[in-house]
Amino acid sequence: MDPDKFSRCQFFDLPDWLTYQATKDDTRSVCSLTCKCSYIPTSGWQEDFFQQIGLQELYEREYAQIGAKTTREILVAGMPVGKGLSKSAAKELGLVEGTAVGSALIDA
Repeated sequence: MDPDKFSRCQFFDLPDWLTYQATKDDTRSVCSLTCKCSYIPTSGWQEDFFQQIGLQELYEREYAQIGAKTTREILVAGMPVGKGLSKSAAKELGLVEGTAVGSALIDA
């Protein structure tokens, strides 16, 4: 992939994509990041892993494309995501804007 295009990509696991679509907040869940993106809750991202698989660009950009640099920016299951349902999602779902949306769990 063209490096310029890659640098503009955001990568989500499905549950985090769904909460993003509902809230327009791209904060990721610890469940998705741990199970699908090699994040270790007690120690964080594994820089050497990304280097070994040729994705050092992810750690060079402080993991912004797949999550966040610090655990303060990663949500435990059920924590509120952003400001709840966005206006457009609320309208589409027939719910009230701002309705709470909880951080997701994977489906495994």
